[in-house]
Amino acid sequence: MEDAGFVKLREISLSYTFDQPWVNRVLGLGSFDVRVSGRNLVTWTKYTGYDPESNLTGADDRRSGRGLLQHAAVPVIRVLRHLNH
Repeated sequence: MEDAGFVKLREISLSYTFDQPWVNRVLGLGSFDVRVSGRNLVTWTKYTGYDPESNLTGADDRRSGRGLLQHAAVPVIRVLRHLNH
């Protein structure tokens, strides 16, 4: 049996609105937004498997001496997006 405790940066979003005078002068816009967001960017754990959240089946393989295995485990995907308006 293995400790699967973890801390995960699940979601973060940053946004900034440019509405300074130079935006109108240089770009001809009243303002524009820059946004960056990410999901599942990093996981801190001592767990030796792929992802402590990905064991969906709870399959047990005690005969091999390895305890619970991650059979048919679907890892959580990492997403990084940016939007400009």
